[in-house]
Amino acid sequence: ETTLAVHQFEEYMSGSRQKPPSGWELLEGVKMDVRFTGAMEQFWQSSLQSRPDISNASVRRFIATPRGVHRNFPGGPNARSYDPTIRPWYRRAMAHPDNNAVATPYADAFSGQLVTSISHSLVNPDTREVLAVMAMDFASGMMQEWLADVLPSCVESTSDECLVVDTDGMVVTPG
Repeated sequence: ETTLAVHQFEEYMSGSRQKPPSGWELLEGVKMDVRFTGAMEQFWQSSLQSRPDISNASVRRFIATPRGVHRNFPGGPNARSYDPTIRPWYRRAMAHPDNNAVATPYADAFSGQLVTSISHSLVNPDTREVLAVMAMDFASGMMQEWLADVLPSCVESTSDECLVVDTDGMVVTPG
């Protein structure tokens, strides 16, 4: 992409240009998805100051739509082949739209770091259509720390009475 084409695309997405640059045709609904997910990026920026506890604990935050629009924070380049709709965090939230979904630890596609994701789908209350899936990656050890804060008796116990399991019943972290 050239700098000019990217600038023209930004103008198109903001509404100050009627058509995208040549060769940048979009599927129906993608422009709306980009604008919708942009609001999350602004929220993530503002939460850096208002919730440093969450900001410091998370490796990455992201949102993706069924059409494949994807934003992550902190931002960075995505491989053209990256498809958020096939990632574990996305698929689990789509399978359980009314619940938080916890994924077993896996290698982050961007950093290679072992992470645990918590994701949730955003559903249109009138149509029950899933508009997007939001997720947050945490270093795998963070789940253990949070469990200790919330349920100290689980950490103090020598038995396996307390476990965090993902939506498939796989152990995410022992208590």
